[in-house]
Amino acid sequence: MILVVFLYLSSFLTITFTKAFITPVLIAKYCPSSSSSHFTINSTYHSNLKLLLSYLSSNPSTIYTSNGLSQVIFRNAVAGQAPDEVYGLFLCRRDLNSTTCQDCVTYAARYVTLVCPTGKLAVTWFDECHLQYSNQSLFSVLSQNPSVGVPNTENVTEPDKFDDSVLSLMNAAASKAADSPDKFAGAKKENFRVNETLYGLVQCTQGLSSRDCFTCPSSGQC
Repeated sequence: MILVVFLYLSSFLTITFTKAFITPVLIAKYCPSSSSSHFTINSTYHSNLKLLLSYLSSNPSTIYTSNGLSQVIFRNAVAGQAPDEVYGLFLCRRDLNSTTCQDCVTYAARYVTLVCPTGKLAVTWFDECHLQYSNQSLFSVLSQNPSVGVPNTENVTEPDKFDDSVLSLMNAAASKAADSPDKFAGAKKENFRVNETLYGLVQCTQGLSSRDCFTCPSSGQC
């Protein structure tokens, strides 16, 4: 699974925090519509989900990044036993500090229970972090569904040239991310047009193989 960064403004939810807090920017969310993909309130699965989300939001994993800094980025966990086990993970943008990551994960864990109160699986994408849970394992697995695409609302001249430049840029970023211990890379193309620079970012979950990390963004499905 990969975190793709777009900007999308939302004022859907207000959550009260005890310290200065900036609401994460929502990109998209996914909640299943099929009744077979929903659980019963106060069931064993529901209890396991609450335990999982509490664990993810209160026990971030601290790792040392390639620049030598200790930083919260990623954690995965599982709660319960079959047939009611729940798998979950979060991924924060590698260029953000630990406090911003923790705030986003805490917010996402509360948000997802409001927008998808009985879903056996759900995904939330914010500009700052990504959080998901499922009744099937998510760990070290390349998943391109569900995926989300957020269109650019601004017009560009020479759209074919722009698309080719974006594809080339993102392939380069994907290659760098796949080979990075952080599974993260930014890229830019200077003078795409006169005095204009194109920027891109790719980030994969820890534990994903280099091949799968490269395949996800280069396929255009993540």
